Amino acid sequence: RLSMDKTRPVSSATVVSVSFNTKKLTGLLLWSLDRILEPTDLSVLMVDNGSTDRTADLLRSAADAGLCDMILNRTNLGHGPALNLAIESAIPPSSEWVWVLDSDCVISRPDALTAPLGRQRDAAIIGEAKWDPWRRRSRLELYSLLVSRAALDLRTVSAFSDGGDPAWDMLES
Repeated sequence: RLSMDKTRPVSSATVVSVSFNTKKLTGLLLWSLDRILEPTDLSVLMVDNGSTDRTADLLRSAADAGLCDMILNRTNLGHGPALNLAIESAIPPSSEWVWVLDSDCVISRPDALTAPLGRQRDAAIIGEAKWDPWRRRSRLELYSLLVSRAALDLRTVSAFSDGGDPAWDMLES
């Protein structure tokens, strides 16, 4: 189990989101991160997976406005591989947390990031539990998942499966 200093505030976090033909939803996510979320030391990394609906144009405009960084894939790599690519290649080393959000998420509470971290400061992964009928135990869903950078840096742990779910060995670690 990873240990975290519960008294130290979050130094920084990076949002990572993958989009494939979800231009309007991606725009709403970016808007909500900018307008609803409490000001924090937050960077945003958007990955477009070869969309044909001009999502890349939206992301270029958002990047030009300073709202996000972006990775533009020529083809759809799949949700999990695109998340892994972003985490491995573009997360700032200073980020203490990686906040994985689906592109159809919308921030509706200003404390959407600070509240869970305030309650679960020593956790390596914070997410929504869902019953897994195949393994007959709870697992974390991937609509909004906070993962400590320290957990992602463990080279013995896979990050995300091809479908985009957290790899089982990540959850068990």
